[in-house]
Amino acid sequence: MKTKIALIFCLVVIILSGCGKSSGDTQTGQDEVNELNGPDSISDESEEVIVTFDCPELERLVRAELDKETGDILSTDMLQLYYVRANGDNVSSLSGLEYAKNLSDFGILRNDIDLDSLDPISNLTSLTRINLSYTNVANPVALGKLDKVTYFALIDTNISDISYLNEFTSLEHLTLTNNGISDIDALAGLKNLTQLNLRGNSISSLEALRGKGKIEFLNIQDNNVSDIEPLADLISLENLTLSYNPITNLKPLEDLPKLVELTIYQHHDVKHLIFDQIEILVSKGIDVSYHK
Repeated sequence: MKTKIALIFCLVVIILSGCGKSSGDTQTGQDEVNELNGPDSISDESEEVIVTFDCPELERLVRAELDKETGDILSTDMLQLYYVRANGDNVSSLSGLEYAKNLSDFGILRNDIDLDSLDPISNLTSLTRINLSYTNVANPVALGKLDKVTYFALIDTNISDISYLNEFTSLEHLTLTNNGISDIDALAGLKNLTQLNLRGNSISSLEALRGKGKIEFLNIQDNNVSDIEPLADLISLENLTLSYNPITNLKPLEDLPKLVELTIYQHHDVKHLIFDQIEILVSKGIDVSYHK
C-alpha cells in the first residue's frame, strides 16, 4: 500500500513539474518576442498627430477635399487625401502635405507668388500625376524616387534641372515647356514615354531620345536642335513638331513607319535647303504644315 502511495505521489510531482516548466518556457518565449519588438516597433502611422499648415490657402484646399471645415486635421485624416489642385490660389508652402501618404494627383497652377519648396511632396510614393504650371519655386529640390508617376508637367517655371526624372520610370506623358532646360540626359532611361513636349527650352542634343520606340507625339519647337538623327528609330512616332530649330536635314524622318504629321517653320533662308526632302516626306503620305 505504501508503495502505491509513493508511486502516485511521484506521478503527481512529475506532472506538476512538467506544467510549471511549460508555463515558464511560454513566458520566456513571450518575453523574448516583447524584447525584440520593443515599444518602438509600433508603426508611426498608428500614432495620430495634429497636422499644421504654414499656408492658409493650402489648408483651405485640404479641408475642402477632406470635407472637414473645422477641427484639427489629424495625420490619419491626411491618409484620406488623394487629390490636391490649386489653380490661382497663391499657395506659398506645401508644408503639411508630407502626411498625405496616399496622395495620387497633385497640381499647382498659376501661382502669382513663389512656392517655397517641393520638399513636402518629394517622397510621396503614391503620386501618379504632378502638374506644376506658371509657378516658380524659391528653393527647387530634387524630387525622390516617384516611380508610380505616369504624368508629369512643368510649364513655364524656373526649374531647369530635371536630373531627378531618371527615377520616374513609369512616365508616359511628359511636358517640359518654357523652363530653360538644356540637358535632357535624365530621359535616356525612360522606356515608357508616349508623349513628350520639350517646347521653348535651350536643348541642343536629342541623343537621350534614341531608341524611344513608344513615343507617338514629340514637340521640340523653339530649341537649338540641329541634328535629328536620334529620332530615326522612333518607330511609333505619329506627330512631330520641329519648328524654330536650325535643322536642315530631314532625311532621318523618311523611314519612320507611322509618321503622319510634321510641323516645321517656313523660313526663306533655309526652306530651299530642305525643299526636296519635304517633297519626299509628302510623297510618303506625311502631312507637312508650317509655322509662319
